[in-house]
Amino acid sequence: MSRDRYNVFRQAIEEANPAIVQVSDRFHLTKNLWELLDKVLLKALPAKILRTSLNDDGFIRDEPTERQLPMSADEKKRVMNGQKKWTLALRIKELRNQGLSYLKLADLFHLDRRTVKKYCEMKGPMDQKHRYRASPVDPYADHIKHCVHLGKTVKRTVKELRDMGYKGTYSAVRIRVQDLRRDVKFGEKKREAASSRKHIRYLFWLPFEKLESKEKEILDDALSQYPVTQELYGFVQLFRDMIHFSDLETFYFLLSSKENYQSKSIRLFIDKLQEDPQSIHNALVYTYNNGLLEGQVN
Repeated sequence: MSRDRYNVFRQAIEEANPAIVQVSDRFHLTKNLWELLDKVLLKALPAKILRTSLNDDGFIRDEPTERQLPMSADEKKRVMNGQKKWTLALRIKELRNQGLSYLKLADLFHLDRRTVKKYCEMKGPMDQKHRYRASPVDPYADHIKHCVHLGKTVKRTVKELRDMGYKGTYSAVRIRVQDLRRDVKFGEKKREAASSRKHIRYLFWLPFEKLESKEKEILDDALSQYPVTQELYGFVQLFRDMIHFSDLETFYFLLSSKENYQSKSIRLFIDKLQEDPQSIHNALVYTYNNGLLEGQVN
């Protein structure tokens, strides 16, 4: 007789006729495994998981990668000024090659003689990239990043920094916050679109060989970021293979391996298996299931 895993059903069948062979429905075994996976991942993973860049050894690469960001108004102004200076420098170089002295060029362009000389020595357009100088906000960089991540306003961030001993200006914090917000918005650090916990659960469930290459990368990344889930992933894959291949040897291995698992949820799951091992054994031996009554679910 095929049944689900409700203990009352098992006891009632045994009382009616102990000779009846009871078979745990494989759909319900699989459903119990899915519930275990859902329960553990709900606690172990955030709702959204940011992708990270991995090195060749599979570890998270911390350093930012180069990526072009849209320029701010100040940056555009600096670039335009740099282009104007380079155009002026080319004109001064041309006249200097014609024999004009530094003093004559200074009078002609209303510049200091030392500035004219500097322009003549230029090898190319000036680097107009923004450079950070040592700032009073530097010791508080981690806290500012945390505030930006939580979406706090600049005013709130400054107040918290003051409480921590910050003595610098409001504008220094505002500029740092603006830069961080741009980095987050346009992804200066190489991060791909976030994966949902629901999607990661789907990848944990499918056999690894059935995943696309991109899905394998996402799965490997999640396992690297949250190593506590590696044990769960191995258990889920092993249990699914056990059912798919009707593997009795794996079943009895799992029954005896409770102490090898750190996860309390997995240990409780094995406890439930140990309460009724014979019907699960029969489920791996016989083809009976609840499909005739409940629908073709196996």
